[in-house]
Amino acid sequence: MAIDAAFSGTDEIGILRSRELGGVGGYAVGVLHVASPFAFVPGNIQNATTLPFPIAYECVSDVTLTDVLTGQSKVELGLVAAARRLEARGVRAIVGACGSFANFQRTLKNAVNVSVCASVLVQVPWLLSCLPSHKRMGIIFADRRSFTLGMQEQCAIHTLERLEITDCMDLAPFRALLERPYEVAHAALGSAITQHVRSFVHQHPDIGMLMLQCSELPPYAAAIQRATGLPVVDVNTLVSWAYSVSVRHAYSGHI
Repeated sequence: MAIDAAFSGTDEIGILRSRELGGVGGYAVGVLHVASPFAFVPGNIQNATTLPFPIAYECVSDVTLTDVLTGQSKVELGLVAAARRLEARGVRAIVGACGSFANFQRTLKNAVNVSVCASVLVQVPWLLSCLPSHKRMGIIFADRRSFTLGMQEQCAIHTLERLEITDCMDLAPFRALLERPYEVAHAALGSAITQHVRSFVHQHPDIGMLMLQCSELPPYAAAIQRATGLPVVDVNTLVSWAYSVSVRHAYSGHI
């Protein structure tokens, strides 16, 4: 069995030193989340089978999903404590499961010594720089009202001219999920969201990329892409990127 010594925290050749205090190691990416009551179907980042590599999870204590969505200041303390626990466990990057953790990006990135993406929204400036100048990004929120000026500032989003925003609050299956979070009408929700995004893109044909801000939406990313033909980014693609740059493997092949 080959061991990447640099990844294992060695400071002498052949000497590997422990980082994990809880009896488990091998995590490269940590995910921050709250104790939300939703049924986490595959595709939700809080379902541990969603991605093909191990993730270290840390729950933000003593806050509710409503606290997070409204950017309450008490969330900050819990996020910082959870991020520091992840750092102590040896992760190389930290990602926030909830898009509304964007409200605390600056605090989080300065609280630890590893890279932090508090929300999928931190990618917006970079991804816009990748799109042709005549194209815009469409962002699908749970509730567009959460996209406040403060959140925009935290994520260095300085203009909205190239963004088109929608949300899911008028979709009956989505509202039902919020009202009865312990159950999910998976097929109905997927169909409603896909149809909504298809119509959204039809109304705004200059959209060149879609971002799913809400962590309940990635289970339907493939269906959305089939319906629109557009690139779709979400928290899962963000965690996959963080893992890919944190754990590089030697190439093999021939020339």
